[in-house]
Amino acid sequence: MANHTIIVDSIACVGHGICADLFPEWIRLDTWGYPIINSEAIPPELLVHAKWAVANCPALALHLRSQGPVEAAGPLPRGRRAVERMNALLHRRAKPATPSGNGTREVGESHARVPKERADRPPPP
Repeated sequence: MANHTIIVDSIACVGHGICADLFPEWIRLDTWGYPIINSEAIPPELLVHAKWAVANCPALALHLRSQGPVEAAGPLPRGRRAVERMNALLHRRAKPATPSGNGTREVGESHARVPKERADRPPPP
């Protein structure tokens, strides 16, 4: 039987925290949102969850390391609830910025944007 452990590439990890949501039995987060991983061998009954967490890391920072003969752990969890859970975790986004209206540009606004009031007036002589 193979011994499996999860390792994290601390340079690639950006602290999404999805790994701890998907595999809370083995991964917890520090105060900054980076994973703290149990260094013991993963029991066979939790191997499917470990593979799920590794496969769904958005930064590709988790890796499953095995020592010894490799055995199949079964398919990854499937179904509508699993997909909805992943979509909810991956699509957490901040609300888009609204224009301030004081003449300053917001992030991403073009320099060539002309205020509506000036666009209707003819150019000065």
